[in-house]
Amino acid sequence: MKLFKRSGASAGIYLGEKKTWIAIAREVSGQQEVHHIVSAPASTPDLLDGHLKEWITQHAVGKAATTLVLPETLCSSFIVDAPDVAPDELHSAAPWAIRSQLEYPVEEAVVDAFVLPLPKDSNHQPQMHAYAARLDSVNKVSMAFQRCRTPLHAIDTEALALRNLAQLAESVERPVALLYHLGNSLMLLIMHNNTIFAQNEILLSGDDSAGFSMNMDSSFDFEGFDDEESNSSTSEAALDVQRSLDFFQSEFRISSVNDLFAFVVDDHEKKFFEELDQALGLPLQTIDIREIYPSTAKEVLEREALYAIGAALRGAA
Repeated sequence: MKLFKRSGASAGIYLGEKKTWIAIAREVSGQQEVHHIVSAPASTPDLLDGHLKEWITQHAVGKAATTLVLPETLCSSFIVDAPDVAPDELHSAAPWAIRSQLEYPVEEAVVDAFVLPLPKDSNHQPQMHAYAARLDSVNKVSMAFQRCRTPLHAIDTEALALRNLAQLAESVERPVALLYHLGNSLMLLIMHNNTIFAQNEILLSGDDSAGFSMNMDSSFDFEGFDDEESNSSTSEAALDVQRSLDFFQSEFRISSVNDLFAFVVDDHEKKFFEELDQALGLPLQTIDIREIYPSTAKEVLEREALYAIGAALRGAA
């Protein structure tokens, strides 16, 4: 099994810290359509054997190929300077290019990577998109699915799962920006032709901005924020979003990003993105997952459900 395949899936599972989220999809007119979303007790690669058997019985997980999304602590993605090596040496060089960003020894990682396309006359250092996972976690997950005779289609990062939600917006050949609130951060993905070119975590506090980087820390909590804090946070977030868009345009020179979409699962997030829309000066379309799947979810959706939904939609991505 290749670690990061790029084809269809009919089920998505996200192993969150507090809950596991499961989404089941079926093919409708050539695309995957989610028809069942539910949460289950939290699981880990070590506990997956027993839990997977329950999910097969209760949620029909075993009837379709599954994409499993591991949390950031076990499976991460990075956009970094590409090593100066021949194309056939990228696979062996990639782990060492990201070793300082891993929270575990590079020898314990399995890594997949590709170089992002730059204009031929670009003076910028080529960028590489790398995906890394703990090898022992990948092995445990693979064995659990094999023992349950359930097809494991792919293992994804959180970012790759979120990427697939672009289908819920609209199909565009132009570059598109996707925004997600992830608890204490704002995730921005800039995509073109289904490839993630920029992946930024943006500062959303009332503190001074730390400046632009491809991976920015953040700290912000929607609960209990007042209007003054909200205005400060959205203004700074708007600046950082615009910097990211400007960087993308100058770095890759594909075209400007005019299609921005935000995905929400509750009213706090919806209010924040409405304010961000006003601060940006660019059209930002908010897509409420609750309205897309009003009767599909068996309980109140939480933001981590987006990973399972995105994984289930992978077949049409």
